[in-house]
Amino acid sequence: MKNVLAIDTSSVYLSLALQVDEKIYKYINKVDNKQSENIIPQIKALLADAGVSARDVTHIAYNQGPGSFTGLRVGLSVAIGMAFGINALLIPIPAFAIYALQAYELMKNPECSQVLVGLDARLNQLYFAGIDAKTFAYFIQPQLINPGDINRIHNMESMLFIGSGFSQYADLLPNEVKVLLSSQIHPQYPEATYLLKLVGSGKFGQVTPAQADLLYLRDKVALNLAEQLASR
Repeated sequence: MKNVLAIDTSSVYLSLALQVDEKIYKYINKVDNKQSENIIPQIKALLADAGVSARDVTHIAYNQGPGSFTGLRVGLSVAIGMAFGINALLIPIPAFAIYALQAYELMKNPECSQVLVGLDARLNQLYFAGIDAKTFAYFIQPQLINPGDINRIHNMESMLFIGSGFSQYADLLPNEVKVLLSSQIHPQYPEATYLLKLVGSGKFGQVTPAQADLLYLRDKVALNLAEQLASR
């Protein structure tokens, strides 16, 4: 697997990384809701920096979600379109694995590999999972959860926390969780360089463009009028 492009459009940041042989080129910038306007020009810029063409890319890794509905679809559309055009394979990687590896490497504590990932799911809920950053196996399956329910997790004090949802819903978290969060590092977005590391782990399979998909834990992200009135 020589040349790998990694795409992350799951947040307000656009993060891209390109590995050509052993060298890595990367781009990250806050683009808010302008992922679609920036992603193609920035991919072209990365390819130019690396001195390769799109046809030299053999694999495209992308954040499978959960995350921003619109952002994820932008990333997937570009990944599929490129893969069809250059005959590349795709590698979908769940957001929980990306965040878990990021937390584990930033905390630099080899004894602490169990990570709780909490992403903003809107409607006062989290996309939540517990995942081991060494094996990428879930010890808590991906789910929607209310922030106040997190204190029911056994042995939580020995785990890492990461994800935008913890800061977004800080007021709704149990006091025990707030205390644990105060002593940890909390990046608010995933970086595409970690997708490259996850590809290198060999834990995530390849798919064709026709097989590529997203990981959705909820099919809607906003309340309709009737639901808004009922919640008052």
